[in-house]
Amino acid sequence: MGSGDQRATEGEIRAMFRDQSFGKKTEETIPDTSIEMLNLNTLKKY
Repeated sequence: MGSGDQRATEGEIRAMFRDQSFGKKTEETIPDTSIEMLNLNTLKKY
Protein backbone atom coordinates (compact mmCIF):
# COMPACT_ATOMS: atom_id res chain seq x y z
CA MET A 1 0.00 0.00 0.00
CA GLY A 2 1.44 3.31 -0.96
CA SER A 3 5.19 3.54 -0.66
CA GLY A 4 5.56 2.05 2.82
CA ASP A 5 6.98 -1.34 3.67
CA GLN A 6 4.54 -3.87 5.08
CA ARG A 7 4.92 -7.43 6.27
CA ALA A 8 3.34 -10.09 4.09
CA THR A 9 0.87 -12.44 5.72
CA GLU A 10 1.59 -16.16 5.88
CA GLY A 11 -1.01 -16.74 3.15
CA GLU A 12 0.58 -14.14 0.89
CA ILE A 13 4.01 -15.72 1.35
CA ARG A 14 2.64 -19.19 0.49
CA ALA A 15 0.95 -17.71 -2.61
CA MET A 16 4.25 -16.13 -3.74
CA PHE A 17 6.09 -19.45 -3.43
CA ARG A 18 3.25 -21.31 -5.19
CA ASP A 19 3.15 -18.81 -8.04
CA GLN A 20 6.92 -18.92 -8.42
CA SER A 21 7.04 -22.71 -8.75
CA PHE A 22 4.00 -22.76 -11.08
CA GLY A 23 5.74 -20.38 -13.47
CA LYS A 24 8.63 -22.80 -13.82
CA LYS A 25 6.30 -25.72 -14.47
CA THR A 26 4.56 -23.91 -17.34
CA GLU A 27 7.92 -23.53 -19.11
CA GLU A 28 8.50 -27.30 -19.26
CA THR A 29 7.89 -29.17 -22.49
CA ILE A 30 6.04 -32.47 -22.72
CA PRO A 31 8.10 -35.21 -24.40
CA ASP A 32 6.78 -36.82 -27.58
CA THR A 33 4.26 -34.06 -28.37
CA SER A 34 3.86 -31.57 -31.20
CA ILE A 35 1.73 -28.60 -32.17
CA GLU A 36 -0.26 -30.86 -34.50
CA MET A 37 -1.76 -32.55 -31.45
CA LEU A 38 -3.77 -29.42 -30.61
CA ASN A 39 -7.39 -29.11 -31.64
CA LEU A 40 -7.34 -26.15 -34.03
CA ASN A 41 -11.02 -25.26 -33.46
CA THR A 42 -10.47 -25.05 -29.72
CA LEU A 43 -7.30 -23.03 -30.23
CA LYS A 44 -9.13 -20.56 -32.50
CA LYS A 45 -11.90 -20.15 -29.92
CA TYR A 46 -9.31 -19.44 -27.24
